Amino acid sequence: MRAYIETDEQYLKRVNKIKLESIHCALQELQQEFNIPDDHEHLENAFKFTEDLRENYFEEVNCE
Repeated sequence: MRAYIETDEQYLKRVNKIKLESIHCALQELQQEFNIPDDHEHLENAFKFTEDLRENYFEEVNCE
């Protein structure tokens, strides 16, 4: 059986991907919990910012 050994760089990429996904999920949960409308300016900006980061990050590390 062959063991998978993760490099430090691979580990950091995986952790950063998890963090970005967690932020996006937290925003969605906050929106639902506090009934924040989809057209709320600050929420829209937060979603756009995290989605842009996720897209750029996934393209860069080829995680998608």
